[in-house]
Amino acid sequence: MHLKSYFLGIIFPFIIFQFLQTPFYKTLSQLNLTQKFNGISYFSPDGNWGGEKLGGQFNLELKKRKTLDINLQLSIQTGQFLFDKWFFDWKKTPVGFQMHGTLSNNTFILKSGYIDFSSYLNLFIEGKTNLEPPSLHFKKIILDIKDAAQAYSLFIKQPLNTIYPVIDKIDIKGNMRLEADDFCFSPLGGQIQSWFTGNITLPHLKLKDTIVSLPLFYNVSGEKQGFLKINKILFLQQEVENVNLPLLARKNLLILTQPVHISLSKGHIFIHALRANFLPFLLKGALSLEGLNFKNSSFSSHIYADKLHFALTPNIFKAEGEIAIYIWDGKVIIKNLEIYNFSSFPKIKADIFFEDIDLAQVSEYSAFGEMSGVVKGYIKNLVIVNGQPEAFDLLIESVKKKNKKQMITLTAINNISILAQGAPISVSWFLPKKFPYKRIGIKCTLKNDQFTIHGLMKENGIEYLVKRGLFGINVVNRSPGQVVAFKDMLERFKKISRR
Repeated sequence: MHLKSYFLGIIFPFIIFQFLQTPFYKTLSQLNLTQKFNGISYFSPDGNWGGEKLGGQFNLELKKRKTLDINLQLSIQTGQFLFDKWFFDWKKTPVGFQMHGTLSNNTFILKSGYIDFSSYLNLFIEGKTNLEPPSLHFKKIILDIKDAAQAYSLFIKQPLNTIYPVIDKIDIKGNMRLEADDFCFSPLGGQIQSWFTGNITLPHLKLKDTIVSLPLFYNVSGEKQGFLKINKILFLQQEVENVNLPLLARKNLLILTQPVHISLSKGHIFIHALRANFLPFLLKGALSLEGLNFKNSSFSSHIYADKLHFALTPNIFKAEGEIAIYIWDGKVIIKNLEIYNFSSFPKIKADIFFEDIDLAQVSEYSAFGEMSGVVKGYIKNLVIVNGQPEAFDLLIESVKKKNKKQMITLTAINNISILAQGAPISVSWFLPKKFPYKRIGIKCTLKNDQFTIHGLMKENGIEYLVKRGLFGINVVNRSPGQVVAFKDMLERFKKISRR
């Protein structure tokens, strides 16, 4: 909306203002001009906007009285136009402008302005522009989008997907209408009422048959009810119907007026509070998760969270509280979750604790090697940047449990040895497929691209990663405290995956 408003409210009045300085204007009383054009090219001195090989037709009528009355009809059917990151091929999406206004004493009053983008997007504007000093005020703006998918692709996805790659994973289908009253862009202020009907697809989330009525008050006082209604939500393997979020708009605020219970096919979500601040944007809320079940071919899990408080800005997400995931007969707890830089190289920070994890179930779906028993531990100070670990403190140790055998295979022993010292253990005698272990205890640290690994068991100056049972093999850390570059450690992981 800002881009199209910019043309009607700033660029065209500026061109007219330059025309007023010419000698021709001083002798002008009336002008009627109809002209077809083709091959017109112009770029601003800074190269930020301009057009190339433009073709179309314009009709211009000027009447000079106490003010200058202006009527303009402009259609562009060919050529290309660039405004900052927004690119338009007018042959594919022809555009039409209509404008009626008056110009007097460096003030342009737009009585009516209309833009039609290929019949799928229409914009009506009524307002006023001061040319010196520049200011722009809209008495009325009406944006009617009949094809949200095409508008989203042209104005958001194509120009911004390199900055925000997640945009490529978002699809919007339906229609949208937006009305703004007494609205300014600089400084930002005014009232907006928007409506949307259609489907929205986000990563791992689909909102079907969605109806939105959303009032917003930017830097002006007001209060009005709104709502978000969704007929069906598909989230991973979960499905829920008839979700209704009652909203209240106030000055720079959007508030959930009452708690919402969302009953999924497998579990429940309770939204206790939701509050969105604008200028600057800050979304804060609290929710609980109860028994959310996710199942695939590898494992099944249940997720719980009791009043998880969260805050979201354009670049940062933070959660206070615990997320408990019940998986592999044990529990994984995530604390201090933070996500930064959604646009280019996302950074994830968290502390993870796990207990009573069944190794047999874990190893069944991994290539590391078969093991059985129960383990506990943590991954503290975890930092992942663009999917790559940057820092962590990892500890994992076995826990003796009744009726749980502690067994390990030679494959798993060798893979642990490769991680610790870069090579498998040399075995010169026969061993059964599985043999018992007494204890597993490993501590790893990654910081500043330096990786270290230690065993938790120490006897007679020897550090053990795996201590054997009645028979079997010990895994000894032959270089305690040795620092390995993380890229070399990744090569060790690759060596394991190739075995």
